[in-house]
Amino acid sequence: ALAQCRKYIKKHNWEVIPVSSTAEAVKLVRSMGSEEVGAIASKEAAKLYNLKVLEEGVQDYKNNTTRFILIGKKGLKMKLKGGGIKKSTVILKLIEDRPGALYEILKVFNDFKVNLTRIESRPSKEELGNYIFYIDYITPEKEGELIERLKRHVAYIKHMGSYKVFSRGLNNLSV
Repeated sequence: ALAQCRKYIKKHNWEVIPVSSTAEAVKLVRSMGSEEVGAIASKEAAKLYNLKVLEEGVQDYKNNTTRFILIGKKGLKMKLKGGGIKKSTVILKLIEDRPGALYEILKVFNDFKVNLTRIESRPSKEELGNYIFYIDYITPEKEGELIERLKRHVAYIKHMGSYKVFSRGLNNLSV
C-alpha cells in the first residue's frame, strides 16, 4: 500500500512505519487507541477492526489494483459465486534477442485470438540482453495447440497453470 500511495503520503508529510500487511497496520492502529495514527487499508479491514474510513481513493493511480492469490490444500472445495475468468500463465525465453522475435510470439497469440492481460520481461541472468517473459492471458479452448505453436518460436516455455480470476474481492467466498 505504501508504494501505491506515495504521493498522498508525501503531500501530508506523514511519518511512515512499514508493517507486514495493510491488515496488520489496521490492527496496530486499533491497538494503539489513538486518533493521532492511521493506516492505509481496505474498507473491509477498517470495518473488521471497527475503525472509520477517513478518506477513500488515496492511491497514486485511479485504476490501481493489487493481485492476491488464494491457496489451499489439494482437494479443498472453495465455492466462489460467479464464473470468473479463466486465465493462464506461461514463462518463455526467446531463441535469440533480435528484431521481430517478440513480435513472432505475440503473432501466435493473435493467430489464436488470445487476449493478453499481462506481459512482463525480466533479465534471464544468463547473458546481457537475454530476457525471460511472463505472459498472462485469457485461456483459449485450444490452449494445447497454442502452447505447441509457441514452442516453435522459443528456446524455453513453461506453462505455469490456469486459474480463475474474480475481480470483486473475496466477499463472495465460502469454504
